[in-house]
Amino acid sequence: MVWDVFVYGTLRRGFCNHRYLGDSVCCGPARTVAAYGLSVADGIPYLTVDEARYPVAGEVYRVDARTLAALDALEEHPHVYERRLAPVRMDAGETRPAWIYFARHAHGVAVGTGDFVRLPQ
Repeated sequence: MVWDVFVYGTLRRGFCNHRYLGDSVCCGPARTVAAYGLSVADGIPYLTVDEARYPVAGEVYRVDARTLAALDALEEHPHVYERRLAPVRMDAGETRPAWIYFARHAHGVAVGTGDFVRLPQ
């Protein structure tokens, strides 16, 4: 079985945790349909449902059960981040459900846009 996972931070291509996705297939860039809050503390992004500001940019990957379990461990699901199913809109226009890791609480500084990649480095 496989699932779609929306990644918005350090799991994205070019960032330190991307290796956790292994050989997963990248389905492409996407944005969340709903508006969420995105904050960053010490380089770690936190996506929250309670501070709706903007749709958040990311990428969708098709993952297997082993990869999903590794992501759950990395994100400390369900204690630190909680994995929830939510709709995302692919850049090509299609809307699909994907697993997203939501932080239980915002941390650090709010991101001025919905894109972790566009933060000043």
